[in-house]
Amino acid sequence: MPDQKRTGLSASVRRARDRAFRHVCSSTTSTDASALPCARGESQGVPKIEYRIALVMNGGVSLAVWMGGVTHELDLLRRASRGDHSDTVPKEEREVFRLWQEVAKEAGVEVKIDIVSGTSAGGLNGLLLATGIARGSQSLKLRDVWRKVASLDELSRKRRPRRKALLDGDWFKRQVKEVLDGMLRGPESQERVTLFVTATALDGRHRDYEDDAGSAFSVRDHRRMYMFRNEPEAFRYVDKRDRWELENREIREFAEAHSEALVTAARATASYPVAFQPVSEHPLLAYRVHPDKDLDVTASCVMDGGVLNNAPFTPVLDEITKRRGGPAERVLLHTLTTPRP
Repeated sequence: MPDQKRTGLSASVRRARDRAFRHVCSSTTSTDASALPCARGESQGVPKIEYRIALVMNGGVSLAVWMGGVTHELDLLRRASRGDHSDTVPKEEREVFRLWQEVAKEAGVEVKIDIVSGTSAGGLNGLLLATGIARGSQSLKLRDVWRKVASLDELSRKRRPRRKALLDGDWFKRQVKEVLDGMLRGPESQERVTLFVTATALDGRHRDYEDDAGSAFSVRDHRRMYMFRNEPEAFRYVDKRDRWELENREIREFAEAHSEALVTAARATASYPVAFQPVSEHPLLAYRVHPDKDLDVTASCVMDGGVLNNAPFTPVLDEITKRRGGPAERVLLHTLTTPRP
């Protein structure tokens, strides 16, 4: 490890670096110390180990800003591990960025975030992270988002005299769109990422069940889930009448043409009851995966996804089983907004 004089790091930063370094080293399954990717004296020619993170972000208003900070650090780690230059981050973050570069280099790993699932405040954080990855954004200013876009002072101002809720959802939606528009300056990313966002419908589809005594009963399913994909190398067989051909049909559902749906998804999942007025899910029908499209369930007004599904693990676990693309270490990461003792 470099000493303090050479790096100029404070004692607290060095301790954080060392903890992260030990954590990454301890995650390997090898029992031979000389074979560890963190072993000192490792040659530069050793291939990196790819770590693929599937991220689940639950809801919770009180620590949403803290969760935004965790998301921001994960994005810094992702970009540092793949070799981005420190000049691509703001000056005040470069010391931490170099720390992550050092950790990733010593461990011999490259971190990718290819699946994100979120609800409520976690849905907003996850949507911004996934969009930044898909659009190749060099700056993910989540702290600014939570200080300005999601500021209670701003949201509670009476911008419309006939507003029907405590907070101004239309103003929130416009601000989120501005943030997403700011991610369109670079070339499209070649990274694969899938996003799941949840919401809760005011009305639901009737589902029939039968209890142990054989009595039938019906309940409404108010759950909603939407999926956005960035798959630069998506191949499909196409019928050419006399033959089938394999064609590359890339999926770019984070592109500018999909901004209205993305903004509506952010508005829907973060619309916690009473504070925000529900919003129509009509712009999201093409992206809805629950209820299934084959059921022909009409559009509804939707609100906070955390009401019924505050930790959306199921779509992430299902999506992991579909992933291909060479050897990698899979990590399922759950960010909690409830402090644990």
